[in-house]
Amino acid sequence: MLIRFIICFVLTFSFTQSFIFALHLRGQYSTNEFFRLLTKFGIQKTDQHRPDDTFGYIYGNITLDCPTNNCSTTKTILFLILDYDYFLPLYKKQRSQSCSDMMKQIQTIAFHRQCHEQGTEDFWRHVPCQQDQLCYDEDQPRNVIHNRQFTFKIRDINQPRFWYLSLISCYWHPVTCQWEKVDDNLRINYDVWIVNGNPEAEHRDNLFEYHFSFDMFDLVEVYSVCILLYLFIPLPFLIIKIRSSFDFKHPILLSYFLFQLLFFIGNSFNLMHYFIFAYNGIGVYVLIHIGNLITIIGESILILLLLFIAK
Repeated sequence: MLIRFIICFVLTFSFTQSFIFALHLRGQYSTNEFFRLLTKFGIQKTDQHRPDDTFGYIYGNITLDCPTNNCSTTKTILFLILDYDYFLPLYKKQRSQSCSDMMKQIQTIAFHRQCHEQGTEDFWRHVPCQQDQLCYDEDQPRNVIHNRQFTFKIRDINQPRFWYLSLISCYWHPVTCQWEKVDDNLRINYDVWIVNGNPEAEHRDNLFEYHFSFDMFDLVEVYSVCILLYLFIPLPFLIIKIRSSFDFKHPILLSYFLFQLLFFIGNSFNLMHYFIFAYNGIGVYVLIHIGNLITIIGESILILLLLFIAK
Protein backbone atom coordinates (compact mmCIF):
# COMPACT_ATOMS: atom_id res chain seq x y z
CA MET A 1 0.00 0.00 0.00
CA LEU A 2 2.81 2.39 0.90
CA ILE A 3 4.64 1.60 -2.34
CA ARG A 4 1.50 2.33 -4.37
CA PHE A 5 1.06 5.65 -2.59
CA ILE A 6 4.67 6.66 -3.27
CA ILE A 7 4.40 5.74 -6.96
CA CYS A 8 1.11 7.64 -7.37
CA PHE A 9 2.59 10.69 -5.64
CA VAL A 10 5.68 10.67 -7.84
CA LEU A 11 3.63 10.31 -11.04
CA THR A 12 1.22 13.09 -10.08
CA PHE A 13 4.04 15.41 -9.03
CA SER A 14 5.95 14.68 -12.20
CA PHE A 15 3.07 15.47 -14.54
CA THR A 16 2.40 18.79 -12.82
CA GLN A 17 6.07 19.74 -12.75
CA SER A 18 6.58 18.89 -16.42
CA PHE A 19 4.61 21.98 -17.37
CA ILE A 20 6.60 24.20 -15.02
CA PHE A 21 10.19 23.31 -15.81
CA ALA A 22 9.91 22.70 -19.53
CA LEU A 23 11.84 25.19 -21.66
CA HIS A 24 9.04 25.23 -24.16
CA LEU A 25 6.78 27.28 -21.92
CA ARG A 26 3.03 27.12 -22.32
CA GLY A 27 0.49 28.50 -19.92
CA GLN A 28 -1.95 31.21 -18.97
CA TYR A 29 -1.32 34.32 -16.91
CA SER A 30 -3.89 36.49 -15.14
CA THR A 31 -3.06 40.14 -14.50
CA ASN A 32 -4.55 39.74 -11.01
CA GLU A 33 -1.41 37.76 -10.20
CA PHE A 34 0.68 40.92 -10.79
CA PHE A 35 4.02 39.11 -11.20
CA ARG A 36 5.12 35.67 -12.34
CA LEU A 37 8.62 34.33 -12.83
CA LEU A 38 8.35 31.94 -15.77
CA THR A 39 11.81 30.40 -15.82
CA LYS A 40 15.56 30.88 -15.66
CA PHE A 41 17.72 29.89 -18.63
CA GLY A 42 21.46 29.96 -19.23
CA ILE A 43 22.44 31.49 -22.58
CA GLN A 44 25.76 30.35 -24.00
CA LYS A 45 28.69 32.61 -24.83
CA THR A 46 28.39 34.06 -28.32
CA ASP A 47 30.99 33.03 -30.87
CA GLN A 48 32.05 36.23 -32.64
CA HIS A 49 32.89 34.28 -35.79
CA ARG A 50 29.39 32.74 -35.99
CA PRO A 51 27.12 35.12 -34.08
CA ASP A 52 23.79 34.19 -35.70
CA ASP A 53 24.26 30.50 -34.93
CA THR A 54 25.39 31.03 -31.33
CA PHE A 55 22.97 33.71 -30.13
CA GLY A 56 20.46 32.77 -27.49
CA TYR A 57 16.95 32.99 -28.93
CA ILE A 58 13.74 33.64 -26.99
CA TYR A 59 10.69 33.67 -29.22
CA GLY A 60 7.03 32.80 -29.29
CA ASN A 61 3.46 34.06 -29.09
CA ILE A 62 1.67 35.89 -26.28
CA THR A 63 -1.98 36.70 -26.96
CA LEU A 64 -5.17 37.53 -25.15
CA ASP A 65 -7.46 34.66 -24.21
CA CYS A 66 -10.40 35.84 -26.30
CA PRO A 67 -13.09 33.49 -24.89
CA THR A 68 -12.66 35.14 -21.46
CA ASN A 69 -11.72 38.70 -22.49
CA ASN A 70 -12.66 41.47 -24.85
CA CYS A 71 -10.16 40.97 -27.67
CA SER A 72 -10.27 44.65 -28.58
CA THR A 73 -8.70 45.78 -25.30
CA THR A 74 -5.82 48.26 -25.53
CA LYS A 75 -4.34 47.41 -22.13
CA THR A 76 -0.88 45.83 -22.16
CA ILE A 77 1.54 44.42 -19.62
CA LEU A 78 5.25 43.62 -19.84
CA PHE A 79 7.04 40.44 -20.77
CA LEU A 80 10.52 40.90 -19.28
CA ILE A 81 13.85 39.32 -20.20
CA LEU A 82 16.44 40.32 -17.57
CA ASP A 83 19.86 39.13 -16.50
CA TYR A 84 20.64 38.55 -12.83
CA ASP A 85 21.92 42.06 -12.10
CA TYR A 86 18.66 43.67 -13.17
CA PHE A 87 16.29 40.91 -12.17
CA LEU A 88 17.33 40.66 -8.51
CA PRO A 89 16.37 44.25 -7.49
CA LEU A 90 13.05 43.86 -9.30
CA TYR A 91 12.32 40.51 -7.66
CA LYS A 92 13.08 41.83 -4.17
CA LYS A 93 10.46 44.57 -4.59
CA GLN A 94 7.66 42.43 -6.01
CA ARG A 95 5.79 42.22 -2.70
CA SER A 96 5.22 45.95 -2.74
CA GLN A 97 3.37 45.59 -6.07
CA SER A 98 4.57 49.06 -6.95
CA CYS A 99 5.39 49.31 -10.65
CA SER A 100 7.41 52.50 -10.25
CA ASP A 101 9.61 50.98 -7.53
CA MET A 102 10.14 47.70 -9.35
CA MET A 103 10.96 49.30 -12.69
CA LYS A 104 13.01 52.20 -11.34
CA GLN A 105 16.40 50.73 -12.24
CA ILE A 106 15.34 49.04 -15.48
CA GLN A 107 13.73 52.14 -16.99
CA THR A 108 17.06 53.99 -16.92
CA ILE A 109 18.58 51.66 -19.52
CA ALA A 110 15.68 49.98 -21.36
CA PHE A 111 14.46 51.33 -24.68
CA HIS A 112 10.92 52.71 -24.89
CA ARG A 113 9.66 54.33 -28.07
CA GLN A 114 7.77 57.18 -26.36
CA CYS A 115 9.37 57.59 -22.94
CA HIS A 116 13.01 56.56 -23.29
CA GLU A 117 14.32 56.57 -26.84
CA GLN A 118 17.92 56.81 -25.65
CA GLY A 119 17.64 53.43 -23.93
CA THR A 120 20.10 50.83 -25.20
CA GLU A 121 18.71 47.55 -23.85
CA ASP A 122 15.91 45.46 -25.34
CA PHE A 123 14.45 44.13 -22.11
CA TRP A 124 10.72 43.78 -22.78
CA ARG A 125 7.76 43.32 -25.06
CA HIS A 126 4.34 44.87 -24.53
CA VAL A 127 1.88 42.01 -24.42
CA PRO A 128 -0.60 40.66 -25.28
CA CYS A 129 0.13 41.00 -28.97
CA GLN A 130 -2.70 41.24 -31.48
CA GLN A 131 -3.87 37.93 -32.87
CA ASP A 132 -1.82 36.85 -35.93
CA GLN A 133 0.29 40.01 -35.78
CA LEU A 134 3.73 40.94 -34.55
CA CYS A 135 4.09 42.48 -31.12
CA TYR A 136 4.01 46.27 -30.96
CA ASP A 137 7.74 46.52 -30.15
CA GLU A 138 8.86 44.43 -33.13
CA ASP A 139 9.82 47.17 -35.60
CA GLN A 140 12.05 44.88 -37.71
CA PRO A 141 9.89 41.98 -38.91
CA ARG A 142 12.80 40.24 -40.64
CA ASN A 143 14.39 39.60 -37.22
CA VAL A 144 11.33 37.72 -35.95
CA ILE A 145 11.21 33.94 -36.21
CA HIS A 146 8.67 32.77 -38.79
CA ASN A 147 5.11 32.34 -37.46
CA ARG A 148 6.05 33.96 -34.13
CA GLN A 149 5.05 37.32 -32.70
CA PHE A 150 8.30 38.29 -31.00
CA THR A 151 11.97 37.33 -30.91
CA PHE A 152 14.81 38.24 -28.57
CA LYS A 153 18.39 37.63 -29.65
CA ILE A 154 20.73 37.40 -26.67
CA ARG A 155 24.36 38.25 -27.36
CA ASP A 156 27.19 38.01 -24.84
CA ILE A 157 30.75 37.65 -26.14
CA ASN A 158 32.29 37.56 -22.65
CA GLN A 159 30.64 34.70 -20.80
CA PRO A 160 27.51 32.54 -20.50
CA ARG A 161 24.79 34.25 -18.51
CA PHE A 162 21.50 33.39 -16.84
CA TRP A 163 18.40 35.22 -18.05
CA TYR A 164 15.11 35.41 -16.18
CA LEU A 165 11.76 35.49 -17.98
CA SER A 166 8.79 37.02 -16.20
CA LEU A 167 5.41 38.67 -16.69
CA ILE A 168 4.46 41.77 -14.73
CA SER A 169 1.15 43.63 -14.73
CA CYS A 170 2.68 47.06 -15.27
CA TYR A 171 2.19 49.64 -17.99
CA TRP A 172 4.41 52.61 -18.88
CA HIS A 173 1.90 55.19 -20.05
CA PRO A 174 3.12 56.57 -23.40
CA VAL A 175 1.75 60.09 -22.70
CA THR A 176 2.48 60.72 -19.03
CA CYS A 177 5.47 58.34 -18.92
CA GLN A 178 4.34 57.19 -15.50
CA TRP A 179 4.18 53.57 -14.41
CA GLU A 180 0.68 52.23 -13.85
CA LYS A 181 -0.55 48.95 -12.48
CA VAL A 182 -2.98 47.09 -14.74
CA ASP A 183 -6.05 46.47 -12.61
CA ASP A 184 -8.18 44.85 -15.31
CA ASN A 185 -8.46 41.09 -15.04
CA LEU A 186 -6.90 39.97 -18.31
CA ARG A 187 -6.13 36.35 -19.11
CA ILE A 188 -3.13 35.97 -21.38
CA ASN A 189 -1.93 32.82 -23.13
CA TYR A 190 1.80 32.42 -23.67
CA ASP A 191 3.77 29.98 -25.81
CA VAL A 192 7.50 30.68 -25.52
CA TRP A 193 10.60 28.85 -26.73
CA ILE A 194 14.09 29.39 -25.25
CA VAL A 195 17.06 27.89 -27.11
CA ASN A 196 20.80 28.19 -27.59
CA GLY A 197 21.33 28.57 -31.32
CA ASN A 198 19.43 29.70 -34.38
CA PRO A 199 15.99 28.03 -34.66
CA GLU A 200 15.98 28.60 -38.41
CA ALA A 201 19.43 27.13 -39.06
CA GLU A 202 19.49 24.11 -41.35
CA HIS A 203 22.28 22.41 -39.40
CA ARG A 204 23.31 22.58 -35.74
CA ASP A 205 26.71 21.83 -34.26
CA ASN A 206 25.38 19.93 -31.25
CA LEU A 207 21.80 18.70 -31.02
CA PHE A 208 22.33 18.01 -27.30
CA GLU A 209 22.90 21.68 -26.47
CA TYR A 210 20.22 23.45 -28.52
CA HIS A 211 17.34 23.07 -26.03
CA PHE A 212 19.51 22.99 -22.93
CA SER A 213 20.50 25.78 -20.59
CA PHE A 214 24.29 26.17 -20.66
CA ASP A 215 24.58 24.75 -17.12
CA MET A 216 22.97 21.54 -18.43
CA PHE A 217 25.25 21.09 -21.43
CA ASP A 218 26.77 17.59 -21.72
CA LEU A 219 24.13 15.95 -19.49
CA VAL A 220 23.29 13.44 -22.22
CA GLU A 221 26.97 12.59 -22.57
CA VAL A 222 27.39 12.19 -18.79
CA TYR A 223 24.48 9.75 -18.46
CA SER A 224 25.62 7.89 -21.58
CA VAL A 225 29.09 7.41 -20.07
CA CYS A 226 27.57 6.15 -16.80
CA ILE A 227 25.52 3.54 -18.65
CA LEU A 228 28.47 2.48 -20.82
CA LEU A 229 30.64 2.07 -17.73
CA TYR A 230 27.99 -0.19 -16.27
CA LEU A 231 27.78 -2.25 -19.46
CA PHE A 232 31.56 -2.69 -19.69
CA ILE A 233 32.45 -3.24 -16.01
CA PRO A 234 29.78 -4.73 -13.67
CA LEU A 235 27.69 -6.46 -16.35
CA PRO A 236 30.48 -8.69 -17.77
CA PHE A 237 31.43 -9.66 -14.22
CA LEU A 238 27.81 -10.61 -13.53
CA ILE A 239 27.58 -12.69 -16.72
CA ILE A 240 30.80 -14.55 -15.89
CA LYS A 241 29.58 -15.39 -12.40
CA ILE A 242 26.23 -16.62 -13.71
CA ARG A 243 27.93 -18.93 -16.22
CA SER A 244 30.21 -20.28 -13.53
CA SER A 245 27.19 -21.30 -11.42
CA PHE A 246 28.23 -18.90 -8.68
CA ASP A 247 26.05 -18.92 -5.56
CA PHE A 248 23.99 -15.70 -5.55
CA LYS A 249 22.02 -16.54 -2.44
CA HIS A 250 24.39 -14.67 -0.17
CA PRO A 251 22.61 -11.45 0.99
CA ILE A 252 25.68 -9.27 0.43
CA LEU A 253 26.00 -10.33 -3.21
CA LEU A 254 22.26 -10.01 -3.77
CA SER A 255 22.26 -6.50 -2.31
CA TYR A 256 25.26 -5.44 -4.38
CA PHE A 257 23.85 -6.67 -7.68
CA LEU A 258 20.44 -5.20 -6.84
CA PHE A 259 22.12 -1.84 -6.26
CA GLN A 260 23.90 -2.08 -9.61
CA LEU A 261 20.71 -3.02 -11.41
CA LEU A 262 18.64 -0.20 -9.88
CA PHE A 263 21.40 2.32 -10.55
CA PHE A 264 21.49 1.26 -14.19
CA ILE A 265 17.70 1.41 -14.59
CA GLY A 266 17.49 4.82 -12.88
CA ASN A 267 20.16 6.35 -15.12
CA SER A 268 18.49 4.81 -18.17
CA PHE A 269 15.23 6.58 -17.33
CA ASN A 270 17.11 9.87 -16.90
CA LEU A 271 18.88 9.39 -20.22
CA MET A 272 15.57 8.69 -21.98
CA HIS A 273 14.15 11.96 -20.64
CA TYR A 274 17.13 14.01 -21.80
CA PHE A 275 17.09 12.39 -25.24
CA ILE A 276 13.45 13.38 -25.64
CA PHE A 277 14.19 16.83 -24.19
CA ALA A 278 16.96 17.33 -26.74
CA TYR A 279 14.42 16.56 -29.45
CA ASN A 280 11.39 18.64 -28.39
CA GLY A 281 12.52 20.96 -25.58
CA ILE A 282 10.01 19.48 -23.14
CA GLY A 283 10.97 15.91 -22.37
CA VAL A 284 8.97 13.57 -20.16
CA TYR A 285 9.65 14.64 -16.60
CA VAL A 286 7.86 11.61 -15.21
CA LEU A 287 10.84 9.59 -16.47
CA ILE A 288 13.40 11.66 -14.60
CA HIS A 289 11.41 11.52 -11.36
CA ILE A 290 10.98 7.76 -11.63
CA GLY A 291 14.67 7.44 -12.50
CA ASN A 292 15.69 9.49 -9.47
CA LEU A 293 13.39 7.45 -7.23
CA ILE A 294 14.87 4.17 -8.46
CA THR A 295 18.41 5.53 -8.04
CA ILE A 296 17.64 6.63 -4.46
CA ILE A 297 16.32 3.16 -3.65
CA GLY A 298 19.50 1.65 -5.09
CA GLU A 299 21.69 4.01 -3.07
CA SER A 300 19.71 3.16 0.07
CA ILE A 301 20.40 -0.53 -0.53
CA LEU A 302 24.11 0.26 -0.91
CA ILE A 303 24.13 2.19 2.38
CA LEU A 304 22.41 -0.70 4.18
CA LEU A 305 24.95 -3.05 2.62
CA LEU A 306 27.86 -0.96 3.91
CA LEU A 307 26.31 -0.81 7.38
CA PHE A 308 25.86 -4.59 7.33
CA ILE A 309 29.50 -5.13 6.31
CA ALA A 310 30.72 -2.68 8.97
CA LYS A 311 29.09 -4.77 11.67
